[in-house]
Amino acid sequence: MSAWSAVLSWGPVDPWHRNLRHSTRRRVAEAIRRRVRASELDSFDFSGRETVEQRLIRRAIRRAVAREVTIQELSTMVEDLTTNIVAALMILGFAIGALWAGWTFFLGLLVWAAYVTLLFLFLTSRFAASLSAIFAAAILVLLPLVTSWPFLREPQMIASYAGRFGWIPPSWYSPGALESLGVSGLVLTFFFLAVAGAVACDSAAQRRIRTHWQAIGPYDRLLLQWTESVAAVLHSSRDWTTRASIERACQAIRSLASAVLNEFEMDWLFESGSRLHAEHQADAIALSRYVGGYQKHLSHAPAGPELDAVVKDLLDGLAHLALGDRKALLRNIEPVVEKGEEKTWKDTAESVAKRVFPSLILAGAGIGLPYISGVAASGELAGNLRITLVVMAVLSLISAPDDVSKKVNDALAKALPTRKE
Repeated sequence: MSAWSAVLSWGPVDPWHRNLRHSTRRRVAEAIRRRVRASELDSFDFSGRETVEQRLIRRAIRRAVAREVTIQELSTMVEDLTTNIVAALMILGFAIGALWAGWTFFLGLLVWAAYVTLLFLFLTSRFAASLSAIFAAAILVLLPLVTSWPFLREPQMIASYAGRFGWIPPSWYSPGALESLGVSGLVLTFFFLAVAGAVACDSAAQRRIRTHWQAIGPYDRLLLQWTESVAAVLHSSRDWTTRASIERACQAIRSLASAVLNEFEMDWLFESGSRLHAEHQADAIALSRYVGGYQKHLSHAPAGPELDAVVKDLLDGLAHLALGDRKALLRNIEPVVEKGEEKTWKDTAESVAKRVFPSLILAGAGIGLPYISGVAASGELAGNLRITLVVMAVLSLISAPDDVSKKVNDALAKALPTRKE
């Protein structure tokens, strides 16, 4: 069974579904032939390998390309379907809003468009970097809905409140203007909900396609990108003296390095945070850095042996990946000893809290403990206890935090009078 017919064998056998399967299969087959033809796979020189092994490598690459292009084409069809549905719903919403509120409905849309623009600029700024995507989506959806409801239900209240401001023209808060704002707000909310639903359906469909098709290979997406990157470098090497050809080759290498970073760690196989996942993630980072280093070689290499060496290295890596030989692919690559992580605001807040919280406890103990009856009876020692704990609080701010309870107990033991037997 071919790579795409296995995916497209669904639905009852009736004329409509038969025509849908036939048109979908034809579209996918055309896309596969187009991508394989553009990759120029037959021109790849896997010299130094047996003829049987070369044939096996090309067959594995073609099958991986066919599977990945099938998934991408089906995902594109789902995306086109959801886009068309959203567009149809929006046309329907605009028509209903125009019939309901008249031409002022479009003025209300302009007002809400200004709101969306300002909110988008805020959400994309550094001030909103800590906001989650769910919170931002809730602002986009709920605020127009909550704001537009009073315009429709209580227009007299809105008009009386707006009339207190003499600089606002009365036409701005007329019943027609308020109604247009309310209707356009509802349409805007409907638009956001339609877009969110379309994105959710699109993501669910693509995830279902990838998880329910058992014939998918572990490196199909990476093999497709690697093949197309090699083809781009080979195509650029034919006219290496131009700026565009060098830029095209370097862009292909950047795309390949990004694909290696995302696909080579095999995050779908291991539990996040496990030791095996960390090892595969380190391998992906090391290989991505190694592949990205080809940009330096391409920018320095003239057309000749140095450029041929880069192409040969890429072809060797493609052959190892097609055969699934992960160990051979990582043989000459320097491993990543320690993975650096970008420090987020949560990490900063946690480190500050770890340093400030012990100081607050020591300072609070310095203020409160001397008033305890047993400590207060010590006289001068109570004052010394307060000074000791405050000094400890200051020192813990500028030094590594230790056991706070131990510090307080030690200071308290010195301040309390010892019991004589």
